[in-house]
Amino acid sequence: MNYVETVLMPGETIIEKAQIHWFIFVSDVLLLLLALVLMDHQLMMAAGIAVVAIYTTIKDLIYYLATELALTNKRVIAKFGWIQRHTIELSLARVESLTVNQSIFGRIFNFGTLTVNGIGGIQTPIPVIADPLKFRSNTLNLLDTKS
Repeated sequence: MNYVETVLMPGETIIEKAQIHWFIFVSDVLLLLLALVLMDHQLMMAAGIAVVAIYTTIKDLIYYLATELALTNKRVIAKFGWIQRHTIELSLARVESLTVNQSIFGRIFNFGTLTVNGIGGIQTPIPVIADPLKFRSNTLNLLDTKS
């Protein structure tokens, strides 16, 4: 059972979940390819790059697997981290707006940073979310039906 399901209140249902986009692994793959190319000529440098690539791949995999973002009929819930946990649970009544920032690659591969802006200046950026426009649209539609 994941975090979001364990913190649901009575009568609360999950409307949508978002996940981290696979694009976070592109730099790791490129580093591994660079290490393979350098293996014939610069073995020590290739080994160092391979160690860095393995470290960043493990770090990105933990981020990918341990990050949860969900929209329920009552709240927006975000959880980051595996051993150290950081959570944000914002009531829909406290959500003021949602902002999506996408780079060129983000537009091409459909990922971006979703920032949940709450009343009172609360800002929660969630980077590298897959299909952030869909999550924002569903949240705004739910907010519209609640008002």
